[in-house]
This record gives sequence, structure tokens and C-alpha cells, in this order.
Amino acid sequence: MKDGSVRDHYGSGNEWELHLRRSLFRENERAQLNSIMVLLANCSLNDEEDEWEWGKEKSKVYSVSSGYATLDEEMEARGVDSRQHLWKSVWETKVPTNIKFFMWVTRQLWEDLVTVKGETRLALNNCSDVKAFLLGWTKFNSREVAFHIWEILPAAVLWVIWRTRNETIFNEGEVVYEKMVQAVKASVWSWLIISNKGMETRNAFKFTDLIYGWRLVMNEVW
Repeated sequence: MKDGSVRDHYGSGNEWELHLRRSLFRENERAQLNSIMVLLANCSLNDEEDEWEWGKEKSKVYSVSSGYATLDEEMEARGVDSRQHLWKSVWETKVPTNIKFFMWVTRQLWEDLVTVKGETRLALNNCSDVKAFLLGWTKFNSREVAFHIWEILPAAVLWVIWRTRNETIFNEGEVVYEKMVQAVKASVWSWLIISNKGMETRNAFKFTDLIYGWRLVMNEVW
């Protein structure tokens, strides 16, 4: 169900009934769906008003200190020394805050899009410049569209960062992370038609698969 609401996926017997747009043929997709159903098992709908809560604070209200501590914990869990991690060096750089924010957004953009391949994500920490990063860009083991997306992903990210930078400087635009992510995905989707193989493998997917199921599409499968 493409435009279904949460209520549309919740049956009259107070049980979750997910209506998928397509069948799940890949084993990893079925495994992820099972994981989702486990998480939803203890969730039920009611008529109370929804509200946001930050689970890292007793007050349920977000704070910068708890957010920073959470990032530290995540880095430690990944085996990365947070003192050497680039996101920390970004915030400690002696430049205006708006520049720091832009640096952080672009950094986060890289990490979120390449998180499907851990070795490449970790390699970001060891690159001193864009040239070194591009030369060290790893291969993607797939015969599907993911292989072709991965090949052009660096160009798409750099292109969107450049456009966002120009829009911010010359047209007083805003740096909106979600829009940057969507712009990268839109770029790679449109560029796939440049190569015959890219266009051929693209035909098995829809653009919305990239928007809402990036990790499912970007899967190393032979």
C-alpha cells in the first residue's frame, strides 16, 4: 500500500496487518520484515495524542550533552576512538558555527549513504582530502542496480554538496539534511540511464525504493 496510513496497516482485531506494495523475494528483506514485526508486537494504537520523547534523559527532553554522549557511545560500539573521529574535529574547528553545521551535515550525508558498506564508512576517517577518498573508493559486490549506484554515488554526493553550498551562499538558501539525501538519491536514479547496464538493472526497481528502502536496495548480493 503506497500511501497507506498507520491505521490502514492495523487490523480490526488489534493486530498489525502490513500491506506491502510488492512481494519480498530477497532473504534479507524477509528477515528485516520479521524484525519489524517483532518490534511492532508490543505496540498498539490508542486515541491518546502523540508526543516526542528523548529516551536518553529522565526528563524525556533532548539535551546537547546527552546527544553528544550518545554519539560517543555509538563510536565506541563501532570500535572507533571518538577523539580521532572526524565529527568531533568538525565541531572543535575554529570557524563560524554555520560553517561547522554545514561541515557536519555533509559529513553525516557521507556516513548515512555509505553505511551499507562498513569498510568504506570507516575509510572516511583516514582520508585527508576528496582525492584520497575517491582513489580509495571500494568496489561493491553486486550484480544488481546497487553496483551501478555505488559507482556514481561519490559524484552525486559531491554534486549535491556543491549545489547546496552555492544555493546557501548566493541565494540565502537553507541547509536541509533530508533534502540533500533525497537530492543525492534523485541524482543517482536519473544518472543510471546513462549506461545500458545501469538502465537495465534500474528497471527492476522504483525510485521510491531508493527513497524509503536505501539499505534494502544497496545490498551486496551475487
